[in-house]
Amino acid sequence: MSTTTVGAHAAPAGTVSTRLRTDPAFQAFTLLRIGFTVAPILFGLDKFANVMVDWTVYLAPWINDILPGSASDAMHVIGVIEIVAGLCVALRPATAPCSSPGGSEASSSTCSPTRATTTSPCATSG
Repeated sequence: MSTTTVGAHAAPAGTVSTRLRTDPAFQAFTLLRIGFTVAPILFGLDKFANVMVDWTVYLAPWINDILPGSASDAMHVIGVIEIVAGLCVALRPATAPCSSPGGSEASSSTCSPTRATTTSPCATSG
């Protein structure tokens, strides 16, 4: 007789390339990990370069009045935060939502370290 825990997910065996071809959950996880790594890093770097848009225009005037420094200084700080968030997702995707500024919006069950590592499709791949 076999016993199975409800909600437990066994990671499929095989290499990363095999899992990318066969496991839809791993494919989705990888795609989201790449997207949530690249986008914040690129947007954070653009806060310094202003290539895509002049970011200082997007800061509301009343916020600029209450922040110390200029709108450009505020955008540089925001850029650093975005770069750090992107690097957190790249290095620790299972725990990055808990440590990023937007992670407080997630429910406590998704930010529990034991829950995050057991439900991640990449928990065994390192």
